Amino acid sequence: MATHKRENDLFSQRVKSERESRGWTQRQFAEMLGWHWTTAAKVENGQRSVRVDEAAMIADLFGVSLDVLLGRKANLRTDVAYILRSMQQDASKAAHEIGGLLDDIQDWFMELEAARGVQVVPRSDVTPEMTREHTMWQPLGSAVGTVLRDLHSARDALHEIARFEPRHDTGRRRSEKRNRSNDKS
Repeated sequence: MATHKRENDLFSQRVKSERESRGWTQRQFAEMLGWHWTTAAKVENGQRSVRVDEAAMIADLFGVSLDVLLGRKANLRTDVAYILRSMQQDASKAAHEIGGLLDDIQDWFMELEAARGVQVVPRSDVTPEMTREHTMWQPLGSAVGTVLRDLHSARDALHEIARFEPRHDTGRRRSEKRNRSNDKS
């Protein structure tokens, strides 16, 4: 029973520490979990235990494993897999959001061009007024082009993260390497 109390106290302390390290108030933390702020305060003060699903929800919100919140020694393989999986989920979501943003920016720019009555004309038909107007709008077009290029690059990089598959080195390969190096001696 004493161990259970100690684990609850440690959990409460770590939850508070994680929340404070992010600069969140108890009210903000509670809202993110769909709780009333007094519930968050009671959890942090050790006056309320959490269910397993609540503990998992808190760990997910902080992006840490339950072992971290419980103060247990980390299992490197499990923690790395958890971190990688979380990172991939976030990257996939961000790539999708960037895709929507790219579409919106392209649509807005095309609508702006249409509203301005921009049309392709032979160079010989370009008037001084057209040149002045083009010069006035050129910085916006350049900025939009830069944003679109950078967003495409970011989306592509996020897709790579989301698809990443680590190569697993087996213990057999490591022992073979050791044996080969011992044979050379």
